[in-house]
Amino acid sequence: MKKIVALLLSALLALTGIAPAYAAKTYLENQSFSIEASIDELADGITFAIIQDADGSLTVQKIEQGDISLQANQRVAGKFHCGLTYHKNASTAHIHWTATSSQLTAVRARVYCKPTYIIGGDYGKYFFYGDIDEYRDLGGRYNTANGATDDFDIDSGLKKVNIGWTSASITTVRGGTLALPSSIDTVELN
Repeated sequence: MKKIVALLLSALLALTGIAPAYAAKTYLENQSFSIEASIDELADGITFAIIQDADGSLTVQKIEQGDISLQANQRVAGKFHCGLTYHKNASTAHIHWTATSSQLTAVRARVYCKPTYIIGGDYGKYFFYGDIDEYRDLGGRYNTANGATDDFDIDSGLKKVNIGWTSASITTVRGGTLALPSSIDTVELN
């Protein structure tokens, strides 16, 4: 059953590899990405790029292994990268992130890590749930902002967790607010 669900999610992800993005919106409605990855893959993180066409329209593209497929009339307006570092011996982890764009003025997102329970567990329980909001006044001085959460405990014996973000946006001097779709990723901890 789990393999069927993972296969269906993988197929859905393949169909939603590109999603529209809009400037000057806090978040995208009805847009989300979901993947399943090992802790080794997620330690490197998941990256989304905001692609701008010559006419100014924006799309969001999930980047696979550092490759961005651009056409001649496109440029990367910004990137948001999020990953999980798991400390197996201590059953703790932290979420790390990086945002890049020209002349950043703000970076915001709500990041979380929670169990994957569906039946027989407290699915509403979060190991970590918090906002990236310490970068509200960059003033266009930087092209990169990054950070990490404090370490948080993960229940011992778990084989998988969900990590994700909502309401992610990168604000720049030139491009305004570039919104990103919500993402949730299932991570194997072994």
